[in-house]
Amino acid sequence: MSQILSPSRQQNIILRMAIAALFFWVPLSWATDKIVLDVNSVDWPPFFLDQKQTGQAGLARELMTQCISGPKFDVRYMQLPIKRTHQYMQTGQLDLAVYSFKPEREDFVWYSAVPMFHSEIGVAAKKDFIQPLKTEADLEPWRIGYLAGLGLTPTLAVLLAGKKNQNKAIEDYSMDNLFEQLITTPSRMDLVINSREALLWMSQRPAYSGKVKVLDFSVERKAYYLAVSKRSTKLPEPSQFLKQFDECMQQLRLNGQYQKLLHAYQLQQD
Repeated sequence: MSQILSPSRQQNIILRMAIAALFFWVPLSWATDKIVLDVNSVDWPPFFLDQKQTGQAGLARELMTQCISGPKFDVRYMQLPIKRTHQYMQTGQLDLAVYSFKPEREDFVWYSAVPMFHSEIGVAAKKDFIQPLKTEADLEPWRIGYLAGLGLTPTLAVLLAGKKNQNKAIEDYSMDNLFEQLITTPSRMDLVINSREALLWMSQRPAYSGKVKVLDFSVERKAYYLAVSKRSTKLPEPSQFLKQFDECMQQLRLNGQYQKLLHAYQLQQD
């Protein structure tokens, strides 16, 4: 014979079931409400690093983790060539990128106001290279390797385009490939042009230490900012998002955390 529950016991059971359902639903709702923002993680030490290989994420990735990742947002990194980054930022397939300021990019991105870091173009050579470089014109006699999509000065762009037509310049998508071609015998190039900070980082790796040096020559120091794609569908209030990012960057500078990160990546104060 079935037992008939009293109204009060029925209410208690219903209440317990409701509480159990709430505890199950709330964490699930938090997980589904978190917005995942896609950003390209380029091959650009020490700003973007492969954490599995180096144990470090890179300065830019650490700044985005501290100033973006949290209860509302998470960051998902995509390994893409530099040129494709521009395409995906134009279409909204990427939500974020780290860019230097160019007026033509304002057609498809909004910029943060506070720079994340600064970088300049530098030159690396084999350790026995002794010719002094003082201007971009001094690069003319040499065979040069450079990374595809690298931001160039107008003078360098013209110089490298001409050399490429003469088979005296090599464009590659990997810094390791460029350094290997520099140190091999016979060498396929005399110089490698890239971000000076990246060249310094690479030249200290065991495979290249004592074989490659970074020359005392650089051009066009630029600030790099967080940029939001205007075609992104995940940030309905991009100005507010960038404002909060800027405030976080300023706070990191004020409390000394930014300076500690620069030191960790062997970078100088901006």
